[in-house]
Amino acid sequence: MRWISAVVVGCALASPAGAATVVQGDPGGPFSGIPYAWQITLEDGTDNAAVAAFVGGKSWAHPMNPGLGSFGLDAGWTHTSNWMYLDVVEERTVRLELAPNDMVPDTGDGFWSGELVPAFTLWSSVDDEGMDEHFYTQGAVPAFVDDPDFAYMDSADTGPGPFDASVATLVVTLPAGLYTVAVGDHDDTSLTEQNRGYTFCVAAVEDPCPPPVFVPEPGMALQLLAGAGVLLAAMRLRPLTV
Repeated sequence: MRWISAVVVGCALASPAGAATVVQGDPGGPFSGIPYAWQITLEDGTDNAAVAAFVGGKSWAHPMNPGLGSFGLDAGWTHTSNWMYLDVVEERTVRLELAPNDMVPDTGDGFWSGELVPAFTLWSSVDDEGMDEHFYTQGAVPAFVDDPDFAYMDSADTGPGPFDASVATLVVTLPAGLYTVAVGDHDDTSLTEQNRGYTFCVAAVEDPCPPPVFVPEPGMALQLLAGAGVLLAAMRLRPLTV
């Protein structure tokens, strides 16, 4: 397992043995373009990865952005979708899969709703400079993206609902490079925008998804941040030697 400082980008989380590297957080930190929630690195042709977390209801096509999206849809809601920073080290043909998950812990003693209507978009390149905006276009380059190489590739959409436990799937060949994926919910029939649990998987076409890395419980995240704070305080108090 590889670790990245919680002070910089969040926290690294354990991946199943032999699986890809999965890190929670934004490699550029806050206010650095797209607000990435996860970093996934596929080192070779045997690497598969899966993460489990939650998104807001209607996040991939939100009624507060009427007619501003692609395909005749409302635009996506940037901050209630989850964004994946995908690093492919060797060319791969992979299956991208977004599925409902009713076992993602909430902030109490229960679980987020599993009634996700899955939808996601794939772009080539990443955006780690500048600012973002409240909404994004699902089938084009979002207006706030600065990277000139950023380009829409494809999307998978099981909407507009209602929930029927469908899984959004896309099979694509990815040359070595960086990619962006936005995952969200597309349920025009729901009366609520409550958070909804998901599993997002990147795997070889014929492979099953590995056990997902879960978003850490609030207590774990606070412990990691507190530990980082103690380390920084100790570094500040350490006397200089000459």
